[in-house]
Parts: sequence; C-alpha cells; structure tokens
Amino acid sequence: MRTTSLIVAAVAAFAAAHVATASDQMPASPQTGPIALRGATIHPVTSAPITNATIVFDHGRITALGRSVDVPGDAEVIDARGKHIYPGMINAYTSIGLTEVSSVRGTRDSRETGRINPNVRAEVSVNPASEIIPVTRANGIALAL
Repeated sequence: MRTTSLIVAAVAAFAAAHVATASDQMPASPQTGPIALRGATIHPVTSAPITNATIVFDHGRITALGRSVDVPGDAEVIDARGKHIYPGMINAYTSIGLTEVSSVRGTRDSRETGRINPNVRAEVSVNPASEIIPVTRANGIALAL
C-alpha cells in the first residue's frame, strides 16, 4: 500500500512539474552565421510560389530569396528539396485564447448565454497564458484573428 502511494505521489509530482514547464519558452541563441535553405518551394507573401528556390537568412533576417541566389561561402546549407516554406500561416477563424477545454463551460469564452449580447467584447476574455497558443504557434500559425 505504501509503495503504491509513493509511486502515485512520484507520478503526480512529475506530471505537475511537466505541466508547469510545458509552455515555458526559451528564445533561441542569436544566429552566428548565414543559413541557406536550398531547393524548396517558397511561398512568398507578395508573389506566386517559387519552386526549386533558395532562401538565405543572416542575423535573423532574410537576405536573399529566389532561384539564382548567391549563397555566402560560410553559410550552413540545408537541403530542403520537397519541402514548402511559408512566412507563417494566418488563422482568421479561430477561438484561440477563448477556449481552453471545450468540454468545460468555464473555459469557453467564445459564446455568451442569451440571444442578444451587444455588450460582449472578446478581447477582455482572451487568455494570453492559454496552453493552446504555443501549440498553435509550433504548428505554423503566426497570426490569429
């Protein structure tokens, strides 16, 4: 009985520690040299997709993009053939930050009770600490409406 209690306590402590750090974010270290992603299909914001293209980053900024790009000699070259590169996806129809657990009414702020609610403002209900935000970001969503 005592062994079972100790195991349950250890598992609970591990789970609590994991949940507490699940959304802690640590910024990446500063970029030390140029990086080139070569051979990908790049989807720029302002033009049609560019196939078999290269994109070069230096100091966290895009320095070159296209089919015939001069790659710096000291660049780390990554083969991205068969991959698609997007600037960041936009989810324009979402309840991110308004719903944490859909089966729990207290965490659903995307809908009010009653038929007419002209006083409702979503921006006061958004939970900026929502666990869904980092998961969504990790899946490529850069902006949400």
